[in-house]
Amino acid sequence: MKKTYYKATTLLSLFLFAGFFSEKSLAQDNGENDNDNDVYKHVLYRINVGGIEKASEDDYMNWEEDTYDIPSEYVDLSEIDNSTNRTEEDVSMDESVAEGTPVDIFRSERNFDHHHYDAMQYSFEVPEEAEYEVRLFFSENHFEEPEMRMFHVDINGNRVIENLDIYEEAGHLTGIMKSFETGAEDGHITIEFIDVHGGHQPTISGIEIIGMSDDPEVWEVTSVTEELDADITIYPNPFADQVTVKGEGDIETLNITLFDQNGKVIEKQSTQGVQFQAIFNTSSLPAGMYYLQLESETGAVTMRKLIKTN
Repeated sequence: MKKTYYKATTLLSLFLFAGFFSEKSLAQDNGENDNDNDVYKHVLYRINVGGIEKASEDDYMNWEEDTYDIPSEYVDLSEIDNSTNRTEEDVSMDESVAEGTPVDIFRSERNFDHHHYDAMQYSFEVPEEAEYEVRLFFSENHFEEPEMRMFHVDINGNRVIENLDIYEEAGHLTGIMKSFETGAEDGHITIEFIDVHGGHQPTISGIEIIGMSDDPEVWEVTSVTEELDADITIYPNPFADQVTVKGEGDIETLNITLFDQNGKVIEKQSTQGVQFQAIFNTSSLPAGMYYLQLESETGAVTMRKLIKTN
């Protein structure tokens, strides 16, 4: 069985994986489709840039918050000012936008003062051995004529968009999506929005990163944590009727807690011994985002993000 291993050094290092779907059907496949031509995609990140957390309109992960008060952990604010905006005007989407994208993400944006800074950067940790689709969502919510805002976009140092003028391409208050395929660079995908001389504030409204593989098992994750001194596997993800936690390690007692996305405790279990297993019956839970917290008797904690499908 092909697996991907990650060394977990922070709680968020296990919050990478949410759900995979077949490119053909765009539906959860759970690895049961034996068609060798299928490409399995795994939603890794969704950022509602400039806005609060936004519920998904499919069975996968929500769009994470990235506001002035609570900026995303993936945006580098060391080199730019913290500037976000939101419009309450009606925004539409053109045909380039993927089905299931919430129109509300186009109402918010993050930008920066081009008089003082040259570029805005987001960086995401990803496995090096996979390929990725990067989806970028834009809307011109301020200017009502062309050539008022122009900028470039680089992914991992490669120029993917040259002289983007959102208004010229789509008009005012119309959301568009640009999609690019890329590999990882030193375990990261880094996206830069670069000012063009004479332009005005590069902007971005949403970012979605999707891992791609012809083998669904590549997204089956085993976490190896120094804190817990254990090999721990949590599956399946996304899940439907149950979630299994199993592993082996030098742990006397492991306390496992399932939370909903609001932090409410759903169920607690404890295991003991070198080899351990816990099964959570989740058939009655509504679809959405959940978290598993694993805590040893020494107080070491690891957390994992999960997605429940219908």
